[in-house]
Amino acid sequence: MAKALTTQELRATKINREEFKKIERNKIVLFLDRLLNNHNLGAILRVADAGLVEKVLSFDALARIDGKKALATAKGVAEWVPHEMVTDGLSVLKSYKAQGYKLLALELCDDSVVYYDSILSEKTVLIIGSELTGVSAEFLELADQRIYIPMAGMANSLNVATATSIALFDLLRRKTQGKSQSK
Repeated sequence: MAKALTTQELRATKINREEFKKIERNKIVLFLDRLLNNHNLGAILRVADAGLVEKVLSFDALARIDGKKALATAKGVAEWVPHEMVTDGLSVLKSYKAQGYKLLALELCDDSVVYYDSILSEKTVLIIGSELTGVSAEFLELADQRIYIPMAGMANSLNVATATSIALFDLLRRKTQGKSQSK
């Protein structure tokens, strides 16, 4: 009969902290555009840790990594996820684009494609919008592609942390499949 692993059993499978610092991260940057809620930030940091993302960037956010709710929701991963507050989001995104990153904005627009049909690139910045206003117009315009998650129910959107999880892990899945198919 299958049984869930205990916390101790799970920890025994992990590498030590010094080795972890040396691991090559996935070339995916999460760019959080004006995030408002500390719970969402904490949840996104946990997802970023699980996906071993390169970095999480917060632009003009009310949500703060040092916020009590963010830290509680992140459950200790904040120290393991590279995270930075940025003041000039447009310049930062242009810099990543110049470095060969593809910019994907997670927002339903008239030209959005479903997330699993999005551009697959070795290096990606996933732009995530505010809980209230979505991705800013200037970032939508700069993005190489706008992507969306289909909604079959009555709601128009998902929680921002949930949407981030779906888009991020689909990118990781497709990258992994691409690597295994090219061998």
